[in-house]
Amino acid sequence: GRLIIEAGRQDLIENFLVALQQQYKQPSQKMQLLLGQLTESLARWSDAERWYRGVEAGAERDRAQLRLPVVLNKQNRWNEALTQLHAMQKDESADGEFVRDSYLVESDMWAKRGNDAEAMKALQRGLAIFEDDPLLLYGRAMQQVNQNRISQALEKMKKIIDDNDQNAEALNAY
Repeated sequence: GRLIIEAGRQDLIENFLVALQQQYKQPSQKMQLLLGQLTESLARWSDAERWYRGVEAGAERDRAQLRLPVVLNKQNRWNEALTQLHAMQKDESADGEFVRDSYLVESDMWAKRGNDAEAMKALQRGLAIFEDDPLLLYGRAMQQVNQNRISQALEKMKKIIDDNDQNAEALNAY
C-alpha cells in the first residue's frame, strides 16, 4: 500500500482500494488504517475520516488518531482538528511517542496555514514536556529556517548531532 501511495498513481491507488474493499468485508484494524491512508491519498476526506475513526485498538489506533486531525482540517474543520490534538496532548494514559507526535502534527498544520508563530508555540509546548527530543528539536529548527533564523536553526541541529552523530536528517539539514 505504501509503495502504491508513494508512486502517486491515482489509478493504481483506486484499483488497489477497490480490490481491498471487495476482499475484506470485515477489515481488521490494520486494514482499516490502510484503507484510511488510501482514501486520504485520493483526497476522499470523509471516507478517510470514517476509516480512521473505525480503528479503535493497538498501535494502528495511534497512527489513525494522528491522521484524523489532518483529515478534519482538509474538511475545513480546523477547530475540531485542534481540539482533537489538544486532547491527545493531555491524555496522561497515552504512549509518549503518540503525545510527542501530536505536537509535531499540530506544528505542521499551523505551518501549512502560514502561521509560523503558532507552529513554533506547538513545538515549544512539546519541548516543555519532551525536553531535548530530537524530532521536536528538528521540527523547531526547520521552523526557524522558515523564519530565516538560520543561526538558531544550526544551534538546534548541532544539539541533535552532538547527542547522536548518526542522525542523518539532522546531518543533512545542518
